[in-house]
Amino acid sequence: ASFEPRGSGPGGEASARWLLSLPSERRSARVPRYGGVGYHLVTFAASSHLASYSAFEQLGRMKSELRLASEDLPSGPDLWDRIGPVWRELLDQTSEASAFLSEPWVERWLAHFSDDGRTGAVVWRHGSTAVGCPRLPRRRVRVGPFFVDRTLLNASGATGVGCEHNDLLVLEEYRSAVLDDVVRRVRESGSDEIYLVGARRSLLDELFERWPAMWWEGYDSESPFVDLDVVRSLDGGYLMSLSSNTRSKIRRSIRLYEERYGAATTEVADSVEEALRWFRKMVDLHQSTWEARGETGAFAEPRVRAFYEDLIESTTVERAGFRTDMVRVGFGDRAVGILLNFSYKGRVAFYQSGLAYDEDRRLKPGLVTHAQAIALSAERGDREYDFLGGEEESVQYKRSLSSDSRTLVWGELQVDTWKSDIIRRLRKVRGVVRSLRRDST
Repeated sequence: ASFEPRGSGPGGEASARWLLSLPSERRSARVPRYGGVGYHLVTFAASSHLASYSAFEQLGRMKSELRLASEDLPSGPDLWDRIGPVWRELLDQTSEASAFLSEPWVERWLAHFSDDGRTGAVVWRHGSTAVGCPRLPRRRVRVGPFFVDRTLLNASGATGVGCEHNDLLVLEEYRSAVLDDVVRRVRESGSDEIYLVGARRSLLDELFERWPAMWWEGYDSESPFVDLDVVRSLDGGYLMSLSSNTRSKIRRSIRLYEERYGAATTEVADSVEEALRWFRKMVDLHQSTWEARGETGAFAEPRVRAFYEDLIESTTVERAGFRTDMVRVGFGDRAVGILLNFSYKGRVAFYQSGLAYDEDRRLKPGLVTHAQAIALSAERGDREYDFLGGEEESVQYKRSLSSDSRTLVWGELQVDTWKSDIIRRLRKVRGVVRSLRRDST
């Protein structure tokens, strides 16, 4: 199937000129946040929409030069065999792809979660050259009294396996045209929404420009990180980059741990057997902590644990630039924290942890474990230590330990229909009820 870049018809121009006819240059819409009563402010700039239209109109005139062909690749046990060569080719030409778009992650994800018949992919080509290849899984989920047809981007839906710094895998010069066709495909498929999981904020902005009658229900999430080049330039190492309060808590915790349990050690599992043993210990610590809080924890599903164990088996030794690091921080024989980290092209992503808490609240296993792991990453020559996101509100320990932050988004970009309107209203009522219950306790 071939297609034209969006904007070559009258609809785009009419929309842009309608925005310009409004009383003020900028118009805003209050959009309910997902699951709550707060709001995101989505601002539309009429002048920029007209400029975008003009750019797309120009692309339309260049249609003969930008004609792309797209090929649908349905789900199946051999999906990676079909998209793998294209995926690798695009990764070689893309410098900013995250660990969650890397070859080992995608290959193992497809091996575990592509058996539902709706987890396909699309390849776009310019002539004989592959220029883009996102995965576009579809899920039918129940939301309130309705079933919603949901299209995801490079994500696992309800499988419990997260994906962050999520984006299209596409060559930059073809990005706009591929985005146009992604939106066209979703509209024509009858899908009710595009569901974004850990997507870069810039991707949401680009989809907003293309999605007709759009409505965003979601939230921004901080993804704090540490610039390890800065750490290496400091006299005294990583701790000198922190506030005096955070630095004091970490030093006191280390001193108390050493007095009680012995000398500090920070280790990375150097064999598959050791990595799997530490992973299972981490899962035990993680699950016991979250279950004590009345939550299910990240590893409640056997299928999810099997995915991570498979990933560990295949990437404890670096493969295609990706490595799984099981990091253990201990004192004497006592492990105070175990981390599941992913390293890809010099960027370390903290993914999950298991922490051993003591009754003495002066002991800070999380702060100590991350501080030791960050110092080790700096020594190993990594460029960045990323805490990732996912939380609706800022997480204090991540802020305290980081030097900078990016914005990721989670939520749904919906077609504005009577069904989605009812769902939004029900969610707003639910949010008000929850707020009243919290205030009354």
